[in-house]
Amino acid sequence: MAPDERCLYALIGVERRASKAEIRKACHRLALLSHPDKHPHDPTATDRFRSLQRIKECLLDDARRAAYDETGRVGDEDGTDRFAGKSFDELARHFRTVYPAITPDAIDEYEARYRGSDEEVADLVSVYKRFGGSMQHVTSCVLFAEESDLSRFKLIIDAQVRAGVLTPTAAYAKFRPPAGPSTEEVMRSAKAKLEARRRARASGGDCGSGNADGAGGGGGAGGSDEASLFAVIRGRQASRAEAFDAQMDALAAKCAPPPRKGKSKSSARVKAAGKNDESSPARGLVLAAAAARSRGKAARGVRKAGNAAKGK
Repeated sequence: MAPDERCLYALIGVERRASKAEIRKACHRLALLSHPDKHPHDPTATDRFRSLQRIKECLLDDARRAAYDETGRVGDEDGTDRFAGKSFDELARHFRTVYPAITPDAIDEYEARYRGSDEEVADLVSVYKRFGGSMQHVTSCVLFAEESDLSRFKLIIDAQVRAGVLTPTAAYAKFRPPAGPSTEEVMRSAKAKLEARRRARASGGDCGSGNADGAGGGGGAGGSDEASLFAVIRGRQASRAEAFDAQMDALAAKCAPPPRKGKSKSSARVKAAGKNDESSPARGLVLAAAAARSRGKAARGVRKAGNAAKGK
């Protein structure tokens, strides 16, 4: 029996809210009872045992279990079958089940955890090694970094140098950030900014201009933030298209053959006859004569080629 035909929890005899230990214990008990070695004459024993393994893998994986609880399907081993025939809204809900939406509040919470953490220290060490001790790009490479953090960053780097993690360089010796507030004051100021942005979002006002305010800088709903992001993407696509067209025009102008310096006899006769006047009868007669002359030359060329072929 395929795992999708009945509730997985009912198949192994546990409740839907069963813990991982209970699920593991139930699957182990059923595996002992349904092992193919104990049923050598049952052709379906192997399939039942494989289905039990699929149930176990699904229910012991948090993401796959959450997806099963929502969709009621196990899917193939690669997890693609459970999405067949699903609408966009259903797929979007499943995506949000696996990957929660990133909100301004979530970014603020991450910033509060990041500042002063081991992760920030590791990023500073990485930037130091990447640029040979030059701290010119530190505010661009470290998350949420501001000019007021430079003095705090120097204290962290100095501690890493003393600990032997980093080697002092000539570029770092030139790094002398301006005297700023203490580390405690910087952390308090950052937390105050975060709280101010949260209060502004809660009251529907402006969120300020911090790094955590998203693409649009406002604190509206997630849909408006996504709409702003889509507008920015479309604008960049249009600007890239214009730049590409301009580049192709310049390339065509550069590679186009230069105009002829001399004028052909026919064009001289056209200019003399009609003075480049489109409505001039003389211009029309000259053009007609030139066309007839061209047709005559083409006919003579065909006859010449035919005679040459016959001579061979």
